[in-house]
Amino acid sequence: MPELPEVETVRRTLLANIIDKKISKVSLYYQGNIRSPKPDLFCELLKNKIFRDIQRRGKFLIFYLSSGLVLIVHLRMTGQLVYLDSRKSLEKHTHLVFSLQGGMDLRYLDIRKFGTFDLLKEEELESFKSLQQLGLEPLSSSFSSQKFKEKARGRGKNLKALLLDQSTVAGIGNIYADEILFKVGFHPEMSTKNLTELNLEQLHRSIVDVLKLGVRYRGTTFRNYVDGEGKYGQFQDLLNVYGRKGEPCFRCGAEIRKTRVAGRGTYYCPQCQPNP
Repeated sequence: MPELPEVETVRRTLLANIIDKKISKVSLYYQGNIRSPKPDLFCELLKNKIFRDIQRRGKFLIFYLSSGLVLIVHLRMTGQLVYLDSRKSLEKHTHLVFSLQGGMDLRYLDIRKFGTFDLLKEEELESFKSLQQLGLEPLSSSFSSQKFKEKARGRGKNLKALLLDQSTVAGIGNIYADEILFKVGFHPEMSTKNLTELNLEQLHRSIVDVLKLGVRYRGTTFRNYVDGEGKYGQFQDLLNVYGRKGEPCFRCGAEIRKTRVAGRGTYYCPQCQPNP
């Protein structure tokens, strides 16, 4: 699933290409991704609208359009939004095409078909439930150590579950949770109740550092992820633990292990991240 660095990279690459472009036509090939309004109305409302801005909240992309409309997109597991020449043939699993003036398309592809699209009025944005439930935005200037401590303190969860909880910090998924915990040297099953004030500050710093690095290297590509221009990410070349079961730790040489924590496959170094 695309996590914060991947979604942010998609946002930045699309921002450079589709702003001030008018949608001349919307072609829908699979209706299941459209949550609201009904698919026919969705397509009709988007016709002749202009892309004004793109923001991100957690793993959600928020497209601001003319006439006060907002399009909220979640890519889920395998969704891709790609800007390309409209003359190129449609690839398999293309479910939605925004035909833009000037001979270009914004196409949505999704092997698993789990992605979601919601079109609403801008004044309805604050009451959109999926956004209301999100926690702190880790790359914003407001993501302070103190706010993180207030959110994390006393949750009674293990650290892996805490990082995956979108109501605590928005945008972290399985890959970056493992990398964050490795960087700070905490075992994924360590209880949040055992964290000192210093530990929380260290975890806060690790969250920011790892996510910023993920964005800098344009996200992680294993199978399906590409950015808004169809290019692969590069962060997979910098992974310390994720996906490296049985390989030596770059830091200490111990064998990377895989276990299951918070219902997810979890990679860690038993020497660098001792279980307290």
